Amino acid sequence: MQAPSGNIIAVNGVMAHPVVDAGRGALTTRLLSAAVLAPPVLAAVYAGPPYFSILVAIGVLVMAWEWSRLFGAGKLFWPAGRFLWLAGGFLYIGVPALALIWLRADEDFGRGTVFWLLALVWATDCGAYVFGRWIGGLRLAPALSPNKTWAGLIGGVACAGATGSATAMVLGQGGVLTLGALSAVLGVVEQAGDLLESWIKRRCGVKDAGNLIPGHGGLLDRVDGLLAVALIVALISLAGDGSILRWL
Repeated sequence: MQAPSGNIIAVNGVMAHPVVDAGRGALTTRLLSAAVLAPPVLAAVYAGPPYFSILVAIGVLVMAWEWSRLFGAGKLFWPAGRFLWLAGGFLYIGVPALALIWLRADEDFGRGTVFWLLALVWATDCGAYVFGRWIGGLRLAPALSPNKTWAGLIGGVACAGATGSATAMVLGQGGVLTLGALSAVLGVVEQAGDLLESWIKRRCGVKDAGNLIPGHGGLLDRVDGLLAVALIVALISLAGDGSILRWL
């Protein structure tokens, strides 16, 4: 095996790009994990209470365990603030979880609201991943997440906005531009939630919160953006006339 110029390696006479191949392998793992996890989540959202509440409760227990591992004994930073960080996990995880349950409890718009939030978060993540790898360019926050780029952020936000507009069209209630614009803003919130968890993991000296989901790490690594978006949407809904979809 020889290594010619660049990142090309010749293996048995066949030219291969290890960086590209590794990226494709990671994407395949992510897609397989999503294919396994998405159906039960979507089914619980469709069914509503109590199934959705039970699913969220299970998720909270898993995330609480991952959070406790981040600040576990034997590898702590800021020992004097250990209790505050552990207690902060209840707010970081618990409040958005309650927000999700509350949003789904709306008899008229709960199902549509949570489906919209999930689609928005998934679209943002996928858009950021694809555009970030495709275009590359300037890093968004290299000290927190070296793989995130401005191109990825813009791509993720664009996908979030498109998802919002598509949701409004599917619902047939109007407000295509309104929900599209709001979804784009929430795409920024989703990425901010991702960066916040990255900052926490950096301070703890770990790459992932866990290893539960192949290609994604722990559950916290997968839903960090959803936690942020659910909280903001619940606050907006409380300040307004219930579910945001009711306004359209």
